Amino acid sequence: MKCGSADTAPFTVSLPLAGLGRGTHDLWAVGYDANGSQYISPSSTLDVLAPPDIFRITPAQAVTAGGSVLRIAGSGFQPDCAVRLNSVPARAVILLSPNLLEVVSAAGPVGRGAVEVVNPDTLSATLDNAFDYYLPRAASVKIIPAHDVIPAGQAAQFTMRTLDQFGNPIDTKLSWDVLGGGSVTDSGLYTAATPPGSAYLIRALTPEGREAARATITVGPEALPGNGWLRQWLVLGAFPDPDYTGLATPLIEEPTLEPSRGEQVETLQWSSLSAEKNFVNLAASLTPNTNAVAYAHVYLYAPATTACSLVFGANDGIRIWLNGEPIFQQRVRRTAVNPDQNTVGITLHAGWNRLLVKVDQESGSWGFFMRLLAKGGKPLSDITYMLDKPPAAPEPAP
Repeated sequence: MKCGSADTAPFTVSLPLAGLGRGTHDLWAVGYDANGSQYISPSSTLDVLAPPDIFRITPAQAVTAGGSVLRIAGSGFQPDCAVRLNSVPARAVILLSPNLLEVVSAAGPVGRGAVEVVNPDTLSATLDNAFDYYLPRAASVKIIPAHDVIPAGQAAQFTMRTLDQFGNPIDTKLSWDVLGGGSVTDSGLYTAATPPGSAYLIRALTPEGREAARATITVGPEALPGNGWLRQWLVLGAFPDPDYTGLATPLIEEPTLEPSRGEQVETLQWSSLSAEKNFVNLAASLTPNTNAVAYAHVYLYAPATTACSLVFGANDGIRIWLNGEPIFQQRVRRTAVNPDQNTVGITLHAGWNRLLVKVDQESGSWGFFMRLLAKGGKPLSDITYMLDKPPAAPEPAP
């Protein structure tokens, strides 16, 4: 740039712009004139313009019908910038920060293309081959829960979840069906048959009658598996926990609790949750799933007084009650969970026992592993469980 005034000769300054950054800068030069006197030039204004940059778009695909919410991470984004996805202008663009945009896709043709961001100053950035418009198709169907334990003659709610090829929910025309006994409504409300047993199935069928998914059902108490994993629970949550006090604060009548599915607590209700791969995944089942706390409960039946070991791990902190008595508490923040983090010796009394678990959550993974073993890690025998409150034992005859 050139600096100078009427009483001094103009001169040129070479200035690297890399360290200045975007925006307006006031510049001046300090030097000496021909007489050796210090000279300070009048200030000059310099506007440094630089194009934005795109790092990634998440998710990197949207359905052709439009309406998908996406986020673009990068730098140098300006208010009122424009976004094109595979050459299609986005329906809406929200500037969350100079480094983050939230975008709603418009309808577009099938295919892969670039992501473009154009600032009002006309400078732009392009991320080639970074985005796909696609036609969704059903790729997987799940029934939730995948397994349930239901008292004879009682009802339980099942839901279908269909995902497309990118793991996004998709609407499909499926119907319900049962095998072995019981009945199911169009909304997935299953009423258990009267005879106890485990030979019951509920299925999701395609319009052509093909089975798309199935869930298994045990009517009446179910035997604890030989490996001792407790995979079936009634859960209640999530309770917001913004100040990280929920683990220590009673949110329900913890010592005297005897829940059954469908029972309401404020706006929440107890519902069945089946663990996949032994992990009781609260984050995938409950909302909110950050800064929250939730409960899980199961009834355990022992034919006689039984000494055993409760082996478990949780993410994050955990509290446990057996028959209303606290047996363990650990307040901790974790990024991963080990199934064998803790072992506590317990005694089941003869008859039905109440096991209550409470787990809090900051962010990320949330849930717990838990299994019941005999002393020394051997399998237990003759232990059964139920999710709903068992019927009271008959009074002895006078």
